[in-house]
Amino acid sequence: MPREPKMYSVCLLWVVMMVATPFASADPPSLVKDIETGVGQIPNESDPRHLTAIGGVVYFSATEPTTGTELWRSDGTAEGTFLVKDIQPGSASSSPAQLTALGGTLYFSATANGNGDALWKSDGTAEGTVEVASPTPYNFMTWTVDPLALGSTLFFTATDYVYGAELWKSDGTSGGTVMVKDIVVGSESSTPDYLTANDDILYFVASGDLWKSNGTGAGTVKLADIYRGASSNGIHELTMLGDVLFFWGDDPATGYELWSSDGTPAGTAMIKEIYPGSTSGGPRPIAAYNGEVFFGADDGTHGYELWTSDGTATGTVLLKDIYPGSDDSLYVWTV
Repeated sequence: MPREPKMYSVCLLWVVMMVATPFASADPPSLVKDIETGVGQIPNESDPRHLTAIGGVVYFSATEPTTGTELWRSDGTAEGTFLVKDIQPGSASSSPAQLTALGGTLYFSATANGNGDALWKSDGTAEGTVEVASPTPYNFMTWTVDPLALGSTLFFTATDYVYGAELWKSDGTSGGTVMVKDIVVGSESSTPDYLTANDDILYFVASGDLWKSNGTGAGTVKLADIYRGASSNGIHELTMLGDVLFFWGDDPATGYELWSSDGTPAGTAMIKEIYPGSTSGGPRPIAAYNGEVFFGADDGTHGYELWTSDGTATGTVLLKDIYPGSDDSLYVWTV
């Protein structure tokens, strides 16, 4: 089994507009608006989450006593920071989550009238914030997989009581919100995860295997069964570099190692066995930058350190032994 990453949580919710404005500004961070103004021995907080930018507006969920947790928006000014809609009227919460931009429209999950999570969309106005598809016969799965916008289509994982958790898509209409394919036939679930796009192709992991889809049932096909028929959660960290997909694959003979795929079964293979034998070289987050991927790996000698790969075995190398010897230097990192 791979070692678990040593994860640290950092909360960066001070300036809502940091994700929407250019970073060239030298202005220091500042409070945009005190949404929850109540005070006490411990100051109350609105707890902004799921920040998502569309144009010059950032959408997010926030909490205040009279409306509960609902959808808000901000243009970076106090006057331009306000509630979009009280979806669940009163102090109860609709708890918007999985906010995703598709064109100029915001898609998200929300709960209304005690009916469970449903797919919603918003144009930034109360009138234009509407339910796309009700939670019956399926539930939008807000707690597992981030939706993915690809072209004019939103892909997501949803649970149908007949088909289980499978891959769905939506064009923003109720009639156009449909299951793509019942990968595990019947009520059992394939639970698609790691949704990743390259041009008009969607890559994802289902039932521990690597799949791709063009948005049709016939075009949703398995690329690799790395764990050779066994049930496994053995594919992680799907990352595109150009037209090549990089990921960690778990083969019982090698453990977790770095793999790549060109979108064909024949072109899906391990790049390099970083840690020889069945001990895992990964998994760690993978980031694409400047024609290479960067990641943390353990080769059995240097501990978890920073590695890089150009997609070839010879080009997959330790970049630097930051903490000399067998101790780890990498905990959590990103590009």
